[in-house]
Amino acid sequence: MSKIAMQQPALRHLVSEGRRLLGITSEDLAGSSEVLNGHDSEATAYVVDDYPYGFTARTKIRYWLEYKNKKGARFVSQTLNPKTQRWNAPKASTYAWLGGVMFLDMNKHVQWDGLSEYSSAEQVTDFLRKYPGAKIPTLKVWAKAKAQFAADLASGKKFFTINGVKKEQTPEEIKRNEADAQLWADIAEKA
Repeated sequence: MSKIAMQQPALRHLVSEGRRLLGITSEDLAGSSEVLNGHDSEATAYVVDDYPYGFTARTKIRYWLEYKNKKGARFVSQTLNPKTQRWNAPKASTYAWLGGVMFLDMNKHVQWDGLSEYSSAEQVTDFLRKYPGAKIPTLKVWAKAKAQFAADLASGKKFFTINGVKKEQTPEEIKRNEADAQLWADIAEKA
């Protein structure tokens, strides 16, 4: 293991500790981001002209979000080989089923964030607050379905079984499901 790799967790801790001491919250960092829309293919990619390539060379890199039906969105980057002036093979992330957003962080570096079917209502609400310009086409349908499911759980129309036996809900679980139903309904309205 390299010396740098061993120091990365310590560096991350120092950065987070520094942010805490300075009073910088994740909301402050999110507020400084600029959403990048319309970059959905190689032809419309967001291009950065001065990108490091190896130890001393500089080149271009392009970024875009790729969308595929039934898979979602994924972040793709591709560098230009400065020796041959040909684009290298693209590097892609895993898919975020509900969709994603590409943005510039406070250091003007391209980043991305995505939502999957495992995202909670709080995570989706936070995502929508952080990236108001994000276009997530499947979110409205998904949020409506989640709201209906949570409402059905709260009312007892739907239930879980354990070893073939219906699991009765506690009053706390019913309240939590009602709150989830309301959160998902609010998300469906905003999407």
